[in-house]
Amino acid sequence: MKTRIEPVTQASSPELYPLMKLYYVDDHLEYDDVFAKSAVSELISSPSLGRIDFLIDDLSGHAIGYIVIAYGFSFEFGGREAFIDEIFVKKEFRGQGLGSLLIRHAIEATKSIGIRGVRLETTPTNAAALRLYERLGFKNLGRSLLAYSFE
Repeated sequence: MKTRIEPVTQASSPELYPLMKLYYVDDHLEYDDVFAKSAVSELISSPSLGRIDFLIDDLSGHAIGYIVIAYGFSFEFGGREAFIDEIFVKKEFRGQGLGSLLIRHAIEATKSIGIRGVRLETTPTNAAALRLYERLGFKNLGRSLLAYSFE
């Protein structure tokens, strides 16, 4: 399968939201269209915060997946870090190495701008994702990721 990765822009962002809805269903999360559009617009408008990239099927020209990469800072890495906040490939295109392609893209794209490390998260019960991430060099640091929301 021939694919390409390209940045999501304000103009192309409407194609992102149906994919995000599918991701949220897969991950058992509640999708809020207004919230998603606001977050996507902010990230696209502020490249210093991160990036969103589409995975495009060259045959159809349509997006079949995406990855959201947020930038931060970590003393553990000794500088800037990236966090893969969302990664999604449509079900009918899974099992072809496209998730690996997106993650390798994230690693290379962030490394090329001086990022010192990349983190991601998955649920402990997602054995397939854990195996994929470990194959790609990610290590389980034995910590729990906790969150506090102002919403």
